[in-house]
Amino acid sequence: MTGYLDDMEPFVSDLRKQFLDRMEQKITPIDDAPWSSLSEQIVARDMQLQSDNKQRAQDPPGAVYLKIACVLLATHQTLLPLYKDNDKILDFIREIITEIYIGKNLDAFYEDHFGISPEEPEKAWAHLLS
Repeated sequence: MTGYLDDMEPFVSDLRKQFLDRMEQKITPIDDAPWSSLSEQIVARDMQLQSDNKQRAQDPPGAVYLKIACVLLATHQTLLPLYKDNDKILDFIREIITEIYIGKNLDAFYEDHFGISPEEPEKAWAHLLS
């Protein structure tokens, strides 16, 4: 499993960096705490979660998803005591992860990945069920 994880580490590190960079853009205007301190707390919690849960990954892709899930959970756990607004934090996380994975153009994502075009919505079910 180590070879696969080593190969995927640049991807996971880039995802973590993109995620934290975008989170900084969202929360800095609402909070007086310096982002560097929050970011350090998130990364420390992320590493702890990974360490505590590494045995849960049963295969290499599972280990990668565990790493991704840990940074999301660490962000939530770090920000919740400060903002006390679970829905707002979850909205931030959802929005950022959607931008990173899907991009800002959801229609293009559906067309590229699933062959579903907004110009032909009636073909979506036929395509999905085939």
